[in-house]
Amino acid sequence: MLYQNKRAVTLHLVSLLTLTLSVFVFYMIFSDLDDFFIEYSSKASGIGWMIFFLVAGNCMMACMLWMSGRYILRIERIDEKNILIKTWSIIGFHKTRKYPATVLNTSVFNKGVSNYLGAPVVVAPYSVLKTSTGKKLILDEQGIFYTN
Repeated sequence: MLYQNKRAVTLHLVSLLTLTLSVFVFYMIFSDLDDFFIEYSSKASGIGWMIFFLVAGNCMMACMLWMSGRYILRIERIDEKNILIKTWSIIGFHKTRKYPATVLNTSVFNKGVSNYLGAPVVVAPYSVLKTSTGKKLILDEQGIFYTN
């Protein structure tokens, strides 16, 4: 074992929360569309706000869907030339694929520091691995690295 990440449960909880938010936004808008538009001064204004709510209420779900199949949970060495990478899946069926060990050499480190005015500073370092097909895999640097 080269690397292990234990955030699968946390990712599932965040996915459930974002799915709940998405369903709530859709329900509030489309359960009675006429009443939704009555709240606004014009139909164009109502359409604009509807678009805003749909984008704002679903952008996190889109991020979680993008991370599904890309967020690395485990890296194991098979032999000197090959490794197994297990990635997180939003539906719970995590995938394990065989890659050449050279995929680890494609690692690009990112500090992951967000320093926005009036918000707490977040430090979440990660690396991006690029497979031979061009797929990007996200390696959370706060996981457990083993030295063998």
